Amino acid sequence: MLFNHQKATSEQLHQFKKNFSWSTKILQQYPNQPLEYLWYFDVQSEIKALWSKLIDTSTFNQSMNLPPISFEEREGRVYGHTKYGLFSLEWEEVSWQWEDQRTFQNARIYKDSFLYYIRGIYLVEPLEQEELRIWIYFGWIPRNWIGKMFILLSMNILWKRFPVGIQNMVSQVKDQRFISQDSPKNPLSVVVEQKRLEEIKQTLIQSIKYPEILERLSTYIQSAPDHEIDRIRLRTLAKKWDLPLHQLLSVTLHATRQGLFVLTWDLICPHCRGSRKEVHHLGEIPQEMYCSICEVEFDPTDFNTLEVIFHVHPSVRKVEKVMFCSAEPSQKLHIKMQLTLEENTEYTVDSKLREGLYRLRQSGVKKYDWLEISSSHSSTGLHWSSQKDSPSSFETQEFPQIKLDNPKNTPRTFMIEEYQEDQEALRTADLFNLQEFRDLFTEEAIASGIKLDIGTQIILFTDVIGSTKFYMKHGDGKAFAEIQKH
Repeated sequence: MLFNHQKATSEQLHQFKKNFSWSTKILQQYPNQPLEYLWYFDVQSEIKALWSKLIDTSTFNQSMNLPPISFEEREGRVYGHTKYGLFSLEWEEVSWQWEDQRTFQNARIYKDSFLYYIRGIYLVEPLEQEELRIWIYFGWIPRNWIGKMFILLSMNILWKRFPVGIQNMVSQVKDQRFISQDSPKNPLSVVVEQKRLEEIKQTLIQSIKYPEILERLSTYIQSAPDHEIDRIRLRTLAKKWDLPLHQLLSVTLHATRQGLFVLTWDLICPHCRGSRKEVHHLGEIPQEMYCSICEVEFDPTDFNTLEVIFHVHPSVRKVEKVMFCSAEPSQKLHIKMQLTLEENTEYTVDSKLREGLYRLRQSGVKKYDWLEISSSHSSTGLHWSSQKDSPSSFETQEFPQIKLDNPKNTPRTFMIEEYQEDQEALRTADLFNLQEFRDLFTEEAIASGIKLDIGTQIILFTDVIGSTKFYMKHGDGKAFAEIQKH
């Protein structure tokens, strides 16, 4: 298997910086010059499969034994915190930028630290048949000599760990293996959780139709890593286990009623597809929502903005969401490009976009442009400018060249989104179409003033002939019970 890794020459670094230049504002903002590192790794792999692994930087960083990170969102900004050895680091995440199957980059602005700023860039270039070159760049701006020593030590460690991480990633793609690790759990808590789990299983076994699925869920709860069961998406799980969705959903709903899971209705931003709010009952759904990340309002009652999510009940297992990077591109797979252009700048993208319909969106702007890609179209490119106020429609062939133009006096972020429904989401209609949900969750009602899309429902009306005589003959109590059964 081809594998080669090298530190780039000064000429290669110079050329790389010409293509990915520093923002003049950033360089003027801080007094010290960046310390820069550029490496490349030649591997043998198919680009689409490798890309899906590469953008999952949280899993990749975990495989290199980097410390976990906690994130917090405040007023539309994401802040991170970690402990690196004896050092505690806090920063603000700068919005990620990426071009599908080509490059992604992120940056951090440090707070009250021996560091000012860091930016990282990954670039994938094809060499020959299924041979790729992965360029990895780090640019640090230290605050003082402690920062310089920290950077030197950190980069020496990363230079030793990156080849192992890259090789492991390529092996996963080749062998179709998915390696996940989990943080160690307190042995005492496992004993307490196991007892609670067994109690629920004994209760459920009498009422469910598919006990083998319950056993599989039980094993899953005990063995899956925290990040995987923090938000359980049943469609994804049903596909992974090759099970009919209605069977898995039936068992999960019964298990939820017995305290094995917690059901939440998650309000999903239709643009970034991030969960903006969790509610435990339909009656708590607000009439309007705002995504501070995308800077747009959205209707929480639309079909694509409400998703049914299951969580392991904390009495069974306390789940801590452990992350090793925000890994934004891997969380927004429908967004094929997200790029920020500084004021009065242009940029040309040789895209990897294939046939389909795409929505072209700019940050904080409510209007959308549309792009239809088909082999029947003659155009091979398009010019997309932030100057246009009215929506536009573009038609091109596959892999169009896209010229981005921002003549405005403020930065503008351009996003290209694959326009299709999230196929992995469990919708409200999926539950209302299931009689077991109606029986088990009779208290679920929609708030006054809310019109919720629950799909097409069929209502059957029946009339019991001679019901008055039936009540007189058998008495109210017995007759009422029989009518309820009917």
